[in-house]
Amino acid sequence: MATIRYPVALVALVVVALLAVTAPLAAAAAPPSVKTVFLNDALQLVFFDAGGTSYGYPLLCVRYDSSLLFGSSGPEFERLLWEDDTHHSQVLFGVHLEGVTPSTPKPRLPGALYNFYMTNDSATWLEGVKSYKRVDYTGIYPGIDLRVLGGSGGRLTYEFRLAPGVTLETIAFTAPGQALSIDADGNLNIQTARVDPYVENRPVVYQGAGARKVFYDTDFRLIDDDSYGFVTPAGLVPGRPTVVEVTPGWWLQPGDGGAGMPGCYNIATGRKGVTIEVGVLGQFMVPALCDPRYPRYYTDGAAVAAAVKPNGALAWCTVLDGESNAGDSRDDIATSVAVGRDGSVWVAGTSETEDFPLKNAFRSDPGLYHRRDAFVAKLTTSGRLLSSSYLGGEFFENMDGMALDPRGGVFVTGHTDSRDFPTVVDTTSEDIYVARITDDGQYDWGYRLRGSGVEYVRGIAADRASVWVCGWTRSSDFPATGGFDTELAGTQDAFVTRLSPAGSLLWSSYLGGTGRESATGIAVDRRGNAWVTGTSSSADFPIAGVGSAWDAPGGYFLARVSPEGSLDYSNRLETSVSPTVIEIDKRQAIWLAGYADSAPENTDSGVVKLSPAGRILATTFFLANPPGASDFVPTGIEAQGNKARVSCR
Repeated sequence: MATIRYPVALVALVVVALLAVTAPLAAAAAPPSVKTVFLNDALQLVFFDAGGTSYGYPLLCVRYDSSLLFGSSGPEFERLLWEDDTHHSQVLFGVHLEGVTPSTPKPRLPGALYNFYMTNDSATWLEGVKSYKRVDYTGIYPGIDLRVLGGSGGRLTYEFRLAPGVTLETIAFTAPGQALSIDADGNLNIQTARVDPYVENRPVVYQGAGARKVFYDTDFRLIDDDSYGFVTPAGLVPGRPTVVEVTPGWWLQPGDGGAGMPGCYNIATGRKGVTIEVGVLGQFMVPALCDPRYPRYYTDGAAVAAAVKPNGALAWCTVLDGESNAGDSRDDIATSVAVGRDGSVWVAGTSETEDFPLKNAFRSDPGLYHRRDAFVAKLTTSGRLLSSSYLGGEFFENMDGMALDPRGGVFVTGHTDSRDFPTVVDTTSEDIYVARITDDGQYDWGYRLRGSGVEYVRGIAADRASVWVCGWTRSSDFPATGGFDTELAGTQDAFVTRLSPAGSLLWSSYLGGTGRESATGIAVDRRGNAWVTGTSSSADFPIAGVGSAWDAPGGYFLARVSPEGSLDYSNRLETSVSPTVIEIDKRQAIWLAGYADSAPENTDSGVVKLSPAGRILATTFFLANPPGASDFVPTGIEAQGNKARVSCR
């Protein structure tokens, strides 16, 4: 079995090709300044544009989240080093080149586009920011060019390219106020006031190109207490160009420098085979970097959507986030995604911030006692914001699922304890809401599923005739009417509910035995039937359409329910994969994904493919948890042919 790779990632994402697994996607960095270049979709270069002047010689700064920042020296350099007790320090230290000649940066190798919607102040939004994998500076010293490259795995390299006859001693760096030392391995250590030493690996010097490269031993040299450079190695061939290459001793990984682990909550297939992924970016500074015209603030978690091409390259990335003050943990999380027929991208999730970016909003108030609201946003095919709104009432709302309305718009579902959403009730309780958002991003209708106990929604699906939701309930008075089972059989039953596209209840039913059940996912086939999967602890779970009985407690189930409300098929799933998501592909094959109770070594989750009749065709296992995590489970699945892409969080 192939192993899962975890590069600098926005998500934990796997591709299952029935025993083939990969994980491509690069993480977004913090928002840019006036002129910005991203390297490797993670590391950024920032250029200032003050009165038409390009500051072409870069300085190197390391922020608390371990990302690299390049900008200018002079007054702008000082702006990088400010301290703000309210918002954390933006930059811990800076390194700049001495005595260089300004050079206009020349970006090369175009990459993804970025859109940053930070806070509800549209004046600070940044759209269509271009990214590149290389930036060149020509003639920073006589006969010396500088090239900055974004390498694989988040690693950045910068190299000085010297014309024949130019020595390395020409190059000099200053690290104001920092203590410098060279360790036994020849690496440069810059001791900062607030973090462990920043390390640059021993420089590499070579002449020639490709297979004809000849490498020479060299070292850093300390010029004085806070400046350093390079030693020209012996043996260089006169009259030949020379390259000195420097690579930081660290590279970006999810969670580095105190940043939260990125997570993918769901996926969908977009135009031209791209995969749309949504989730959350962990802690990072959002200062719009160095331009004082843009706000600086701290975020604890930002909602993010990204489009990944079939070859794994990032096409675009959009960040939606309100402000969180330091020490005040407030997250914005994208949990659901759907792609319209025109390629537009719907993103839904939960927001804990009071200034979430809104556009053409039907609700701009986060609620009287705001703790968490749902949100729904619509993006263009390139990730630009078309509409965005809070969804909820006076108290708490969560977003737990979204399904595309074939007529346009989307259906969403989640939990609410508000008395005024989606309908007015006298007392608060944690109920289920289902709502429709129109194609232009406006609120159409809402429906409340409410019992006297506890309910939880786990899935939503839709076609032209129905809106289906499933989950579990402990209420004996849950609105189960007109379906195949109208009485609570155990302490907790699964439920299946069908609404009309106009928001009226068509029927609702319990599904379970005398134990505990939970429906974890639902999908609709081309005949309008709903397929429901989940878990059961009962020894008498209802069986339908097969000859055998459910003769032992515990297990996983798969059921088919007709639009009229009859249980046409129900059976035990003979698999170790505990299903958390379900998908029906164009050929009507059924795909399940979930964590595995038992699995081969170095795997923890699995994908099961079944025939349209519910017969298991194939199972493959994979590792869902990236390094340092232990509780990731499949949260979304997109299947086509003999392959499935699975998001894990």
